[in-house]
Amino acid sequence: MRCFCFKLFCVLVMTGFIVLNGCSGSGNYSEEKDEYENSNKDKSKTTSSISELEMEKKRTQIVETAREEQQNEMYSSSNDSTYLYWINNPVYGKFSKCNIFVMNVLYKAGCKCPYENVTTYDLMDTLRFNEILPVINISEGEKLLKGDLIIWNGHVIIFESYVYEKNTEFVVAWRGGSKQPNNEIDIINDVAHGRYPLEEGYIVRRPVRVE
Repeated sequence: MRCFCFKLFCVLVMTGFIVLNGCSGSGNYSEEKDEYENSNKDKSKTTSSISELEMEKKRTQIVETAREEQQNEMYSSSNDSTYLYWINNPVYGKFSKCNIFVMNVLYKAGCKCPYENVTTYDLMDTLRFNEILPVINISEGEKLLKGDLIIWNGHVIIFESYVYEKNTEFVVAWRGGSKQPNNEIDIINDVAHGRYPLEEGYIVRRPVRVE
């Protein structure tokens, strides 16, 4: 009888040990799983932050390229020739160079461009160029991003920043083909960097980087 009780006692002790050990193991696994998931979340946040910083850097590169390209004398109305970087082609004659300035800037900044010379009227056609210059549905100026193209029939500018003042929307932007006198400060070679009212009738295209 004593032997039987002792064996029963041993069985109960072993069973309890196994149960306790099993619960303990389960708890450790759960903690490791939580740590793994938290680690992945942290990595995801880091990757997202890096991606956002990289996108901001690329958008900034567009406006920095516009500043550099402003120094090129070929955009001056007094110069009867200019060069289309993106299709490797010179053009001649007296004409507005706002669209050429914009496309040259995008090309030099590493963005996709059409395989042809395009006018602002071409760019206003929302059925064209969407794979390389997608139309962005924006009705509020504060949602514009640096480097966006704002296009009207007859003109296109490169957006840099947004200003709301006295119930009026303005954009600080780069504009080729300016008719204002050159002052060697913010208007050079008929390329102006300044503030413009965000008048109705525009569309917005967002440049796409070359992969």
